[in-house]
Amino acid sequence: MSLKELHSKLIDIQLTHLWNQWTQLGVSGYGKKSSHIIDPEALLLYSLEITRYDARLYDEILDWCFVNGEFLSIPR
Repeated sequence: MSLKELHSKLIDIQLTHLWNQWTQLGVSGYGKKSSHIIDPEALLLYSLEITRYDARLYDEILDWCFVNGEFLSIPR
């Protein structure tokens, strides 16, 4: 496996994980259900780096933040 293929595969895995997490928080999309606790502030920070590879997820997260931003703790 080349470095480029590895990079692509890792990005795909991370994007799948992000979609799963964000859809559980109410973002429109398809994701698997999980019983894990979600930390929205950490998820948002992590998402800012990875979503440059998926514009749709980025837009969905922005929409979610406009609607639910009051529930995020900025100082945290």
